[in-house]
Amino acid sequence: MRKTKTTVIDDRMKRKKLEGVRIFVRDLFINGFRNRNGLNELVDNKGRAADESRQIIASILREYYKFEKKDGERYFIAIDTRENRHNPIHNIWKTKTFSGADIMMHFYILDYLAQNRGKNIEITRESIFDYLQGITSYDENDEIRLFEKKDGTELAVSENLTKSKLYDTLTEMTELGITIRNRGANGYCYSLADSYDVDTDMLDFASEVMPISTVGSYLLDRQDPSASIFAFKHNMISQVVDDEVMYALFEAINEHREISLDVYSRTTKQYSSKTLLPLFIMRNVQTGRQYVACWSEETGYYKPIRLDYINLRRRSKKGVVDDYSSIKGKCKELYKHSWGVNIFNTDLPPRRVMFTIQVDETREYIAKRLMREKRNGKVEELGDWKYRFNMDLYDPVEILPWITTFYGSIIELEIDDEVAMAKLKGNFKKMIENHTESKEALDA
Repeated sequence: MRKTKTTVIDDRMKRKKLEGVRIFVRDLFINGFRNRNGLNELVDNKGRAADESRQIIASILREYYKFEKKDGERYFIAIDTRENRHNPIHNIWKTKTFSGADIMMHFYILDYLAQNRGKNIEITRESIFDYLQGITSYDENDEIRLFEKKDGTELAVSENLTKSKLYDTLTEMTELGITIRNRGANGYCYSLADSYDVDTDMLDFASEVMPISTVGSYLLDRQDPSASIFAFKHNMISQVVDDEVMYALFEAINEHREISLDVYSRTTKQYSSKTLLPLFIMRNVQTGRQYVACWSEETGYYKPIRLDYINLRRRSKKGVVDDYSSIKGKCKELYKHSWGVNIFNTDLPPRRVMFTIQVDETREYIAKRLMREKRNGKVEELGDWKYRFNMDLYDPVEILPWITTFYGSIIELEIDDEVAMAKLKGNFKKMIENHTESKEALDA
């Protein structure tokens, strides 16, 4: 059985190369049309690293990886979410090379554990090794099956096995949830993990929209194929490239720990190490961007950080924070008076924003949108098709773009902030001027 040779992500492609793939997939899918110089810019002008990442993507997403001849070759990823039942970008986390010997070893280990399931014996690494040593494998001609090594020599199964390799395999199987490892009287002992029947429809949903959706995709791969009951009009599939970052953050959140990460700065265009305390994850449903709300002990400030700006290459866990609940609670209180993802570290009181709209039965959808999109604001129904919105904000300027979408229906407006009010009036005046100029041009 020959070793599989393909250009894909494997264990030898360490964090550095996976980060390159992650950056390439996001950029080529969202922005697209990068030439070779543009690809080099994504990995700091390292041509070889760019070529490796491009080849990996071409292998993993071969159906969707395109290029066009225009001013040289320009590359992009084109995925029509209407025609794909499931997100193909999940594959960047699943692809790996393996040999025939690796496959056989996994099957033999699982067979041995299954034979002894329910028996009151400890299955240690040594007992598994002894079992594998006694195996003779035959091919279709009843001859001993041999495994080819890189130098071309052939060795039998028992000679191609080492305790170190077995330990690595068992560790990997445990991390994947295939086996369970417990401390026994004679060292670590192993058993098969329990299997569960999972609702396929639930996994269909989880693999597309839930946080760390790649987990749902992995589980769905183990189910029998069936027709999906879900269809997505707008599906932010590029978020999948940040699943490993989100998993690391969830671990820190669950353990109430600080974590050291490399964070990209749009100002310096470089990564720098930051020690942060992650509190919760936020997702912008309009742009698809994902953020983590953090507390920095060094600066004494809360801040939101985009997940696509985080690099896990040099991550490390720090100490447990005793007053974690208090810090997180204060952050949530700040967010009650924020319209976007910004966190305002200020002692100034929030300012009131209030406006009233009036519609009729033909424009009831406007009132429904107001109630649906109010976030932490309050909407009061006044009667006669009038609806009043109220919210206290640290920065009322944040909400102005949303308020302008109700122009034509607003009959009353108050903002306890001179800067925000002046900006809103200026925008309204400019809109009227543009409308007047357009009308005059049409009349002429």
